[in-house]
Amino acid sequence: MSTDPLAAWYLVAGADALPRSGVLGFRWGGEGGVVVRGPGGWSALDRRCPHMGADLAAGSADDGAIVCPLHGLAFGPDGACRDPRVASARRYAVSVGSRALFVYPAASTTAEVPAPTRKDLRFAPAATRRVPVPWRTLMANAFDLHHLRTVHGRVLVGDPVIDEPGPGRFRLRYRSRVAGTTGADRVLRRLSGEHVDVSLTCWGGPVLVIESTLKHTASGAVVGLVPDGPEATTLHLLVGVPPGPGVALRARIARWLYLSFLERDLPALLGSAFTVRGDLPEDAVLRSFSAFLDARPTA
Repeated sequence: MSTDPLAAWYLVAGADALPRSGVLGFRWGGEGGVVVRGPGGWSALDRRCPHMGADLAAGSADDGAIVCPLHGLAFGPDGACRDPRVASARRYAVSVGSRALFVYPAASTTAEVPAPTRKDLRFAPAATRRVPVPWRTLMANAFDLHHLRTVHGRVLVGDPVIDEPGPGRFRLRYRSRVAGTTGADRVLRRLSGEHVDVSLTCWGGPVLVIESTLKHTASGAVVGLVPDGPEATTLHLLVGVPPGPGVALRARIARWLYLSFLERDLPALLGSAFTVRGDLPEDAVLRSFSAFLDARPTA
């Protein structure tokens, strides 16, 4: 499988995650980049210094420029080196949305930045984890309706609906009833009444936007899956709730519920050789989603 990044936005960090050096490194597949924030906003460059290949993620920020840790060469937001004898660093598009930092593996793009349909959700970073599971396996698992009852204690109500609401997007909407018996299930049942309405939208491949509507509340999550080699993934989770009374408590409950849901999946996925081979009716959505991923171009 190619390790080249897809032509898609990647969620590489929460927007408040810059270290003291002012430079944030990230990887996608075998390569990666660095992000810095300057007076003119965010900029992102290739991780390797074009001079001698030093890792710019170990460098520092200087008024929006990234300074190489090995020879002190500074590269501005446009990638140009302040020393005109040195070649420019490759530049990437960068954007902020839903309190998340997104990078695109090209200098510019017209692709929309991933976002929920609800515009009133207030997001905050909930977790960042390195998971020893390929990113495609994690993303496909979200669209595997067959596992919902076995792993999560969810019972589908009615037929799921899939569509492609925009370029490079795949959406699944379904209604479920909470039948599990864990503490998280009991809390969710009290909040949801009879049903939970869920919308999952994969943006380009590596980003998943989740929107959940319950009887007494609503929430959303943005999940970024960044390949860290062929067999591991860095997962970034941000969770959002609408403003209003009790917003801090509702945010903590939503974060706990999303993390509880995720933690049920991981034990079953560790060490698996996940492939889409099932020909059961319950596997139809997953087969459609797999075809969508297979058709996604690389940058």
